[in-house]
Amino acid sequence: IDTTAGAVADALNDAAKTEVKVEGDGWNMVLPKEIVKGATGVVSMGAKALSAADIDALPQAVKDKVAGKAVFSLSLTDSNGKVTFAGKNVTVTLPYVLKSGESASDVKLFYIDDSNVIHEVVATYDEASKTVTFSTDHFSYWYIDATSSGSSSSGGGSSIGLIIGIVVAVIAVAAIVGVVVVKKKKA
Repeated sequence: IDTTAGAVADALNDAAKTEVKVEGDGWNMVLPKEIVKGATGVVSMGAKALSAADIDALPQAVKDKVAGKAVFSLSLTDSNGKVTFAGKNVTVTLPYVLKSGESASDVKLFYIDDSNVIHEVVATYDEASKTVTFSTDHFSYWYIDATSSGSSSSGGGSSIGLIIGIVVAVIAVAAIVGVVVVKKKKA
């Protein structure tokens, strides 16, 4: 987007228009026009699917988490470098086709922060358009995971751990009830 072009400048100054929508190869972004108005010169934005070589350049701990996943680098820059979001959110839609055995209800989205910590983000998967949509106030590396156990660094753990915990608790309660019943019969 060339913010110095007449038509773009007119659109940015049009009070009736509140957003700017940009579409790329299977992705789109909807930005509040304040973000674009605050930029200088040509504004460039994109959602690049990382290649195997790009992923290989990531730290090992991150590579382990994103192995086999769809990883994207989101960017928003102007003539001066990165554009700030000025406290606003951008809505991003990324392409994602479910693999064999994956379920739409299991699709999760994560981002990798500057310290290489992984965070889960609320996102929705649209089966008809085969896209994941989310809202964010920053850009970084993002990846999509559709495994039923998830891959969160927040300590959420897998559902298997929860099931094991429940089974252990049920066995413990059954053992206590069994001991109480045996003691009552002896008395």
